[in-house]
Amino acid sequence: ILLVGRADTDIDFDDADAELVETLARMSATVLRDRLRIRDLRQLNDRLAKMAATDKLTGIANRRSFDEAIARAHAEALRHGTEYGLLICDVDRFKSYNDTHGHLAGDGALARVASTLAETIRVEDQVFRYGGEEFAVIARVHEDRGLASLGERLRRAVQELAIPHGQEGHELLTCSLGGAVFSRRSGAVQL
Repeated sequence: ILLVGRADTDIDFDDADAELVETLARMSATVLRDRLRIRDLRQLNDRLAKMAATDKLTGIANRRSFDEAIARAHAEALRHGTEYGLLICDVDRFKSYNDTHGHLAGDGALARVASTLAETIRVEDQVFRYGGEEFAVIARVHEDRGLASLGERLRRAVQELAIPHGQEGHELLTCSLGGAVFSRRSGAVQL
């Protein structure tokens, strides 16, 4: 609604006044429409950025996000002398799990593992889908034992999912982890 009036109420609007008001109304409508389009474009860009950074199957950050995050963590470690840890988690015998249970069950198992890893890490840590059945965790650590402890918690959490594997000798789906801590003063230390 555009409300137009005069301070002096004794003077009527003429055709020029009406044309000016119509022009202002059109311009106002254009500005409002453009603002709505910009808002919609920003929301769409935010959705696209999230989609580009997230693994569709598991809902966690993807390999592209990992590459960016590890570069940031390393640059920060070099600049500020902080440490960071990297864990790689591989779901054990996953090909045989897929062969036994099918790919849909395999997808479900990967989604459950990813969710469990994400729930088990601390708020300052990050988990990523690194590849097929591999996940990566970038952790803020202050010592080698802290990363080893985190790795053991993650391994145990996956095992406690109690996902039946079904292959003889392998009752449950499990994972193996390996990792290293980077410190500017000592370089990488493998665990």
